[in-house]
Amino acid sequence: MSDENLEVLARESGFQKRKSKISPKSFLETAFLLSINKSPSLTDYCIDFQLKINKSLSKQGVDKRFNENLKTMLKKLVEEGLAKQISQKANLKGAGKHFTEIRLMDSTEFKLSKNVADKFPGYGPGREAIAQVQFEYDILSGKITQMRVGSALDSDVTEGLKEIETVPKRSLLIRDLGYLYPKTFLELQERKIYYISRAKSQWNFLCERREKVSANNHYRYN
Repeated sequence: MSDENLEVLARESGFQKRKSKISPKSFLETAFLLSINKSPSLTDYCIDFQLKINKSLSKQGVDKRFNENLKTMLKKLVEEGLAKQISQKANLKGAGKHFTEIRLMDSTEFKLSKNVADKFPGYGPGREAIAQVQFEYDILSGKITQMRVGSALDSDVTEGLKEIETVPKRSLLIRDLGYLYPKTFLELQERKIYYISRAKSQWNFLCERREKVSANNHYRYN
């Protein structure tokens, strides 16, 4: 992303409301590069900013920068970067004839400092704080439809249904087993939404003739 586009994004997100001592680019470079191998203090940030821009910043001034506006700007940066990569790789010509959208959703998680366990609770000793990222995008358009950061205790089933009202009819959802359960299938069918999901090994399936079938067989819902 160019410096000009980053400036626009910073203003749109509210991170930069007026001309400041430090540019959005300098702030991001310092904030991320300084924290690669350690957890820097506000004093560390102030020293690094002074070396970079040759101007002094107070710890209070730096601390105020770590706010919701910064979070919004970072989220938009990630979304734009991912959307650009997705649009370059997607090649599904003709799929639009069958589906309005093809949404692919999955989650990932990573360990955080136990100091933030109150906001990002984890699983216990050694993994006290865990952040979970929920991500969904439309393969046809390359548009990111969902991206949220929560804790490891957030349920995939609940997260997967949060934006279900935004999914248009005749869309195809591709999700892992953790997002779906029988009641979810019924709701998707009522909304005329197609889906692809793995099935639990202990599930049995019945076709309309009440004939017991193998879970290894494949059936299409019309």
